[in-house]
Amino acid sequence: MGTDRLLQHAYIADRRLKPEVSWRLRLEHQLQGLLIPSPTEEQPHRRQFSLVSAHSQHIQQLSLETSSKSMTYHQIKLGYACEPYIQQANNSHLRKIIAQFRTGSHWLHIETGRHKKLAKQDRTCPMCFDKLTNPGIAPECWDAFDSDDESSGHIEDEHHAIFDCSGYTYARELFQDLFQSHITSISQFLNQPQCNRLAKFLT
Repeated sequence: MGTDRLLQHAYIADRRLKPEVSWRLRLEHQLQGLLIPSPTEEQPHRRQFSLVSAHSQHIQQLSLETSSKSMTYHQIKLGYACEPYIQQANNSHLRKIIAQFRTGSHWLHIETGRHKKLAKQDRTCPMCFDKLTNPGIAPECWDAFDSDDESSGHIEDEHHAIFDCSGYTYARELFQDLFQSHITSISQFLNQPQCNRLAKFLT
């Protein structure tokens, strides 16, 4: 075969190409950290995928997240399983309401303020009326009328909106069954079995 033939050039070019790694091999390399030795003695070199190991590593990774959104979700999510509200809520609208609140996709200032690049301490609750204002007084003088109430300037996060905010007192009275004495945390509140009532309270 002459060196000037097209087939010869194609052959040489093909030999010089680096072997392409298939997607299966790339995925296998990425999953190496999630594999454990196979317990079978006849094939000690083989490894099998460990779902338990994948779960524990995922949960560990979530626990290392430092954003307020991730930390809140880690407090709400109690285990690595399908949540009861997904099956118990009567319709998709109610399930969506609970899911959005659990994942931080809600209207509270702790989340909307994050989109506005506000510092966490500045994401205060607009539902709490902490100032006594007088139309006859200039706005720059309103600081003299600040409330001395300890709730003044509360950050509007999930716990504040559910348990403390005076603006939602009437809603809490309508849903007293959701606020029993043993319900003291966001996790306990959002993991109650009355999923339909819970979703209606959050609307």
